Amino acid sequence: MLNHTMSMQVGENPQHYLDRVKTSFQDELKAIPKIIDSIDAQIAAEKTKLTVNRAKIEELEILKKQYDSRQTVVKEGLTRTLPYDDIKAYISHKGDYEKQT
Repeated sequence: MLNHTMSMQVGENPQHYLDRVKTSFQDELKAIPKIIDSIDAQIAAEKTKLTVNRAKIEELEILKKQYDSRQTVVKEGLTRTLPYDDIKAYISHKGDYEKQT
């Protein structure tokens, strides 16, 4: 998962910073469905093996749920139109929350 805890550069225009964050969110939003498809393919491959590794399948399903959740967070990040400080706090808070879960 991409890290959105970018900091504003010294002297950088706040709008430029927000544009960078938005672009980063958009890039991640494009990548997540491909990652989920890859995880689905790995799960399908595990299920076709003669000796099914249920622990590996469970790990992959948990990973898939995490990416599904991240996709929601990224969409929220793209739809919020808050001032610079609020957006930075929102992004930092989401990152801290994800580290705890």
